[in-house]
Amino acid sequence: IYPTNQARWQMPPPHLPGPPSADGVVKLGPILPGDYLVAALAPADFLALVNDASRVPDLAAVAARVTFSEGDVRTLEMKVTPLPAASGR
Repeated sequence: IYPTNQARWQMPPPHLPGPPSADGVVKLGPILPGDYLVAALAPADFLALVNDASRVPDLAAVAARVTFSEGDVRTLEMKVTPLPAASGR
């Protein structure tokens, strides 16, 4: 999960609170209100983001755009999506 506002991008990216449950559910803690890019990535693709900040725009190409409001509680069903190949920036 990344804010859509590039000025708020963190490196390394925020880590998940732990591995998915047996049924594939990942629970995130509180999230500040705002617009976000959300994607379920394979571990190798997540590591690509950790190791190369220039790959975040590649995430934007495959992520869902989600707006969270104050007090929002919701469930998003997502399938693991591959990160596009590096574009050679």
